[in-house]
Amino acid sequence: MAGRPKKVVEEKSTPLSPINLEKENKTLRSELDELKQMVLNLTQNQQITPVVESTNINSNTDEDDSDIRPNKYIKVMSLNFGKLVLSTESKGQGKVFVFNKFGDVKNIVYSELANLIHHQQSFAEQGRFYVFDKQVVKNHGLVEHYEKFMNKEMIDNILNHNREEIIALFNNTTKTQRDIIVNLLIKKIVNGEDVDITKVDIISRLAEVNIYDIARDKIEMKNIE
Repeated sequence: MAGRPKKVVEEKSTPLSPINLEKENKTLRSELDELKQMVLNLTQNQQITPVVESTNINSNTDEDDSDIRPNKYIKVMSLNFGKLVLSTESKGQGKVFVFNKFGDVKNIVYSELANLIHHQQSFAEQGRFYVFDKQVVKNHGLVEHYEKFMNKEMIDNILNHNREEIIALFNNTTKTQRDIIVNLLIKKIVNGEDVDITKVDIISRLAEVNIYDIARDKIEMKNIE
């Protein structure tokens, strides 16, 4: 004989009383405060490592002192489009340093570099060459000029920036460096390298020259030859 079915008793949740609800809220607030404090402690203890560009002006500065050893070698890079000839005396006299192309680097003894800067002061101020020593730049009164200069890496990568950054970089630098940028872009186009047409057009407008027209003329002349 089958037994009677058991009666299923439905469980009912008992609502929290106001007192219990207040206790639970206090507990949650306490846990939240502890979590906030943990996050704050982690943030305060985190160390941020500054990023230094590979072409930083301080790359071979050993001291921050106005006295520089005359026999200390200083790294110098040509930022000129094409060959750059620098000499330790006026009118190409004295010791001559030849940089065959944009980006060429030479290590020059400071005693010679000091004379070189003195006799090619305009080149130094225009950014035709770049001295990788903060103290040399300071000693020769070039700090304000270097604040405007673009180094090789910046010039090479100008098209990697957005429109606003390109305008700011191009307008802030010297007329000489603007011309160098234009000539390098023309060379890239003539050599068949991929360039961003829109960004080249931005620089064309800023420089008030038609970079593509100049490049096209050079390509035609090249084909005739």
